[in-house]
Amino acid sequence: MMKEAIEELLYTLQILPISNSRWQKFDVCLHSYSINQEYINVKKKIHDCVPKGTSGVYVITKNKKVLYIGESEKNIHTRLKRHMDKIYSRTDSRSEFFKLEEHQGHLSIYYWALPSNLIDKRKDIEDLLTNVLEPEYKKWGLKNKMDLLEKLFREDNDLIQNTDNKHLGYPVNDDFYNELNKDHMLDRLG
Repeated sequence: MMKEAIEELLYTLQILPISNSRWQKFDVCLHSYSINQEYINVKKKIHDCVPKGTSGVYVITKNKKVLYIGESEKNIHTRLKRHMDKIYSRTDSRSEFFKLEEHQGHLSIYYWALPSNLIDKRKDIEDLLTNVLEPEYKKWGLKNKMDLLEKLFREDNDLIQNTDNKHLGYPVNDDFYNELNKDHMLDRLG
């Protein structure tokens, strides 16, 4: 219900579709195995297509599938270049998503240079777009969090099942709270 209301608002405000006249679009092609000149060409294309000092929001797509939604207060082109670094040269954990082959290749980049009265609303716009367009990056991040939690809980359950409760000082066959109450009563009778 909420997603539909947000989507309706974004269409009413003409923020969606991202193919409308508010948005600028250009295409790039880059793989993590590209030669250095292709990497340089993609970064130059970003520099040429997005004027320095452009504030706003951007969307990276592949085959009409939304991969990533972001925002920048001062320089969208710097942020986009960093995403290309994630594909080509960065090795940190945040770049793992962009290192996946299905998130590389022919990419379409849309950006909206926000007017000055909306710059402080760029994160809100990004959040609303993320809610409606459901970028693959968010799904990937949630899946990683789920996998980690599942692993931690599985390890925790294995630890509990494999631990001899006697070594922890807990009663094995009696209810723990009843044992506490007995101790308390014995102390009072003293």
